Amino acid sequence: MAISTKNMDGARCIILTDVVDIGQAAELKQALTEAIGSASRVVIQISAATSVDIMTAQLLWAGVSCSSHGGVEIVVEGPWSHQIEELFLASGLTPLLQEVVQSSAGKGADVLVSRN
Repeated sequence: MAISTKNMDGARCIILTDVVDIGQAAELKQALTEAIGSASRVVIQISAATSVDIMTAQLLWAGVSCSSHGGVEIVVEGPWSHQIEELFLASGLTPLLQEVVQSSAGKGADVLVSRN
């Protein structure tokens, strides 16, 4: 399963693994919608994703866009591959994000934090 969810430290966590592409669009949209509707903080972990497509970036962009109006923080955690980073930049997702910071988990993971 390329998309799974769980509650973790008061946040709703969406975990992306392997290849996440248009085949999982409905599942990812549902996971994002449910998470944004039920939590004030959503963590999307993409460190186990080997590849994502533009659809995935667009759904994440849409989630970040709508959540910022509702006061929900969305955090996209890596580390992620060079392919995923390039896709985020090309998709326009990065300008919606406040900053790239180092993960407080001490793993050196990249973290994108949504604007509130």
